[in-house]
Amino acid sequence: MAHRFAATVILGLLLSGPSHADDAAERLRSYNIDESAISVSGISSGAYMAVQYHIAHSARVMGAGVVAGGPYYCAQDGVATALTTCMGGVPQPSASTLQLVTDALASSGDVDDTAHLRGDRVYLFSGTHDEVVATVVMQSLQTYYEGYIDADDIVFVDTVDAPHAFITDSDSSQACFPQCPQMMDCLNVCVAVGGDCPPTNPCLADNHCTYVNNCGYDSAQAILTQIYGALQAYAEPDRARIAAFPQDEFVETPSAISMGDTGYLYVPAACESGETACRLHVAFHGCLQGADRIGDAFYWGAGYNRWAESNNIIVLYPQAIGSSNITLYNPLSCWDWWGYTGPFYPRKDGHQVRAVNAMVDRLLGNH
Repeated sequence: MAHRFAATVILGLLLSGPSHADDAAERLRSYNIDESAISVSGISSGAYMAVQYHIAHSARVMGAGVVAGGPYYCAQDGVATALTTCMGGVPQPSASTLQLVTDALASSGDVDDTAHLRGDRVYLFSGTHDEVVATVVMQSLQTYYEGYIDADDIVFVDTVDAPHAFITDSDSSQACFPQCPQMMDCLNVCVAVGGDCPPTNPCLADNHCTYVNNCGYDSAQAILTQIYGALQAYAEPDRARIAAFPQDEFVETPSAISMGDTGYLYVPAACESGETACRLHVAFHGCLQGADRIGDAFYWGAGYNRWAESNNIIVLYPQAIGSSNITLYNPLSCWDWWGYTGPFYPRKDGHQVRAVNAMVDRLLGNH
């Protein structure tokens, strides 16, 4: 059992902390959204979640940005596979095997017909100093996507000198290589004590490390450009345009599936009245990046909002939280990409996928 806990804690480090409900949170409302312009992106566990949502709802999604993630259903319900194949790339994930699984799920209706993926635009990123998700894992994701999407519609960036983090060019982000615990060091600490990370472990303490790092590269711009094409010059976003909303409208008890009470939404000024048809982008935070832990460092500081403001893109930031429940062991706020919420996690009926899709339905006016 200790080994199981150790493995699960390690997985937790990939993804992102309990939620504090915002007293000012208001019910999520609908907007005038172009249903042909819905896209997703994510970092680490959020990257795996973005791929899962993309595959499950490819009829709805037209593009995806993946920072340090891997192919759909990579873990195949197994912690050991997640730790070795899907993080370290040993052995490298088999894109062909995972395509067969995807095709079978599409045939049964558990995910959308893969024909919907044709024409989608995909952006992939792997930092040269990423010690958590190996570049070969991202290469498998590229091969996986190329089974459904033209290679010309996929961009893979693996030349930026960067660690395992969401990369920006903003002085407000932490340093590119900050004095923060490296995730692999934290993993070693957890393993050494037989599973549960000790309270003194800097990865669990309030160490103010956001894993949103300034390495002189604008990931948000790169992702949105690959998905939507050339963008208008960015405009400074208005903090008043960030809305907090209750996630319990979309799942009765969010904590029961390791989601927070409160999610966040950025709505550009031009999208507020409904006169303009706007695009929608869903951005999934990664490990140690929930708002309960790092505040607005991801949903405000990742850089999406300034491009969203000038390009009429509404940005949805769902929130995962941690759980120490023995049957839902996710201490570091991971999105579920190995099955802690049950075996249907990567499908349309997966608890978290279903909750996020209900948020999208609401924004479209379909909920």
